[in-house]
Amino acid sequence: MRSTSLLQSSAIGIVAGIIGTTIVWFIGDAVSGPLMANGPDGELTDVLAAAPGFATLIAGLVGVLVAFLIRNRGNAVQLFTIITVVVLVLYGIWAFSQAENFATGLWLNVMHIVAAVCITGMLTRWMQARQGVAV
Repeated sequence: MRSTSLLQSSAIGIVAGIIGTTIVWFIGDAVSGPLMANGPDGELTDVLAAAPGFATLIAGLVGVLVAFLIRNRGNAVQLFTIITVVVLVLYGIWAFSQAENFATGLWLNVMHIVAAVCITGMLTRWMQARQGVAV
């Protein structure tokens, strides 16, 4: 794989994550009915179709910042993957605690996993290319 820039890698990962989470949202909404979770005010509210995309954008930008900050470490890929897994587990617990029911919690977690795979995949490939590791 030819070396790509951080901007290009992050854009591909974030856009793929947004598309993926939006598709999962539509599937979840169709299969399980309206996805309901506690909003910022603590009241039960619909998870709107735009929410997964917006959340993926924000998470992706944070991921890009973290990848940029740790890029020169010898173990950058491993460290970034560990950070991603820890954050994903914490978000998974949070999603189930905020969801109206198990099905919504499950769909929220699937969206988190899709976003993480897309974004982490592209950012770790970028870090490996920077370190001269074959990808």
